[in-house]
Amino acid sequence: MKLDAAMRTDKGMVREQNEDAVGGDSEAGLMILADGMGGANAGEVASGLAVDMLVSQLLTGQPDSDDRIASQALLEAMQGVNQAILELSQQVPEYQGMGTTLVVGVFHEESLIHAHVGDSRLYRGFRATDNRPYADTRDGECRRFC
Repeated sequence: MKLDAAMRTDKGMVREQNEDAVGGDSEAGLMILADGMGGANAGEVASGLAVDMLVSQLLTGQPDSDDRIASQALLEAMQGVNQAILELSQQVPEYQGMGTTLVVGVFHEESLIHAHVGDSRLYRGFRATDNRPYADTRDGECRRFC
């Protein structure tokens, strides 16, 4: 499957600095968005660390033909990122309380495996009834589109 992708973040009109991070690899089918928690310490550090770690972990693993194994690898990588951010926030006083939301999509075979943490969501289309975005995830879910 060929994937063309573009990524961009914007600080918006409220914040003085951008605490978002994006990354991935279109050839590997990997897309990541992390939105650092504004109002907390070092949101930009948390989001950058999350993206960098996930890119590194998910691109070094060997792709698996079983979607359940690929989903498990994604969840384990996200848990590792969470632990790293937590540990860093406990070790560096300026980083205490830092955090980030996270949305990850992995195009795998003919499906999309995705997961999210926090209030950032992946939208896969628009409802025909009112043309509003359709979120296909609920908190704590890892889903697969076919």
